[in-house]
Amino acid sequence: MSMIINAVKDGGEWMVPIIVFLVCGLAIAFERLYTVWGFVSAGKSGLVDSAVQGLINGSLAEAQQQCEGNKGLPVVLTAGMETFDNQATSEEIKNAMESKALETYGLLTKRALFLPVIANLATLSGLLGTIVGLIQAFDAVANAPADKKQTLLASGISVAMYTTAGGLVCAIPVLLLNSFVQHFTNKVMDDIDQATTRFLVEASKRR
Repeated sequence: MSMIINAVKDGGEWMVPIIVFLVCGLAIAFERLYTVWGFVSAGKSGLVDSAVQGLINGSLAEAQQQCEGNKGLPVVLTAGMETFDNQATSEEIKNAMESKALETYGLLTKRALFLPVIANLATLSGLLGTIVGLIQAFDAVANAPADKKQTLLASGISVAMYTTAGGLVCAIPVLLLNSFVQHFTNKVMDDIDQATTRFLVEASKRR
């Protein structure tokens, strides 16, 4: 812990934005993971089978009951089943399900687009700190009094190295977490696409 504190201290004021980016990035990433995982958990595989079976049997009541109070795939299936019950055409059923799928995608990607931006900004902040530190080091070599030259040179190099490391320490976990968010988001949307196609094929047969 003391090493981290010393690194932040030696990195100077350029470590402040990097720390802010790290805190914001981790907060958004974990919030998104929690939210997206809730959508993954809600999309039970048996829901699609139940909805299709309800179409075949002519009764969607049980499938609609299973989808109540959920999000993601259940909401999309509910939109299709309700539209089907209202004697809508296949095109109207498709539009209703696609509308709910778009709403779901919006909820899944909310704030997630900030993660790669935060990672890039942290890296660039570290690079800027590196340049400033090197400028300080070169200035010390060129202009500082002999008795202070070594101290100022070491200080400039510390700023350069610690800000570089800080930017990478922030960017790497944020990008890694972002990849998990994207993976689970794609999984939810793929499940919705497959379920929508399967439901529409069976609904078209009944129309």
